[in-house]
Amino acid sequence: LIPDTLPETWQNLVRDHRLLVLSPFIHEPVIPTRKTAMDRNRIVVDLAATLYFPYIESGSDLQQLAESARNQGKVVWVGNEESGEK
Repeated sequence: LIPDTLPETWQNLVRDHRLLVLSPFIHEPVIPTRKTAMDRNRIVVDLAATLYFPYIESGSDLQQLAESARNQGKVVWVGNEESGEK
């Protein structure tokens, strides 16, 4: 089963068994931990040019991650910030 959300080009590659997706995560842990969630979030930040966070709590790990993304020159939108973009 190929998800419809994949771009058509990717769907064709999956169908032809020519797409390899690599993940830095192993099968364990089944239940995400704070560390594995932050590892995943860092990967997303590294791959993205623009990020949108509906809500970030002040002083949280996610706020630090958003600031790090901004320092890398990425566009970061946060829904609960006064201007929506910083």
